[in-house]
Amino acid sequence: PVNRELTAMLNGERRHANVLVTPFFDDHGACIRTIWRITDLSEQRAAEGERDRAIRQQSVILDDISDLIYVFERDEEGDFRITYGNVAAHNAYGERGIGKRFDEFLDPGEAEICAALLQRV
Repeated sequence: PVNRELTAMLNGERRHANVLVTPFFDDHGACIRTIWRITDLSEQRAAEGERDRAIRQQSVILDDISDLIYVFERDEEGDFRITYGNVAAHNAYGERGIGKRFDEFLDPGEAEICAALLQRV
């Protein structure tokens, strides 16, 4: 199978699609048929673009605040991981928290406080 993501203009509009082509061969190895599955990803890509713009705008606003600000998001396992820290947070803890659970980089006392707060969410 061949799996590709393509971008094309259709009726003056940029469209994104995933194309999966599965070939079928005869006993001699000649391709006798292909099945194409085309999935329109345009709405998904547009939503991702909007999300990215919102995150950039959020960063501009939050980076001007002197308080430490972290954004936590649930991962696939249901754990909260840090996905963003403003400039003040980076100055205090560096980049080491991004992508991690708070208990992976905070002192045990600080981690306990965060755990209690997240239990309320």
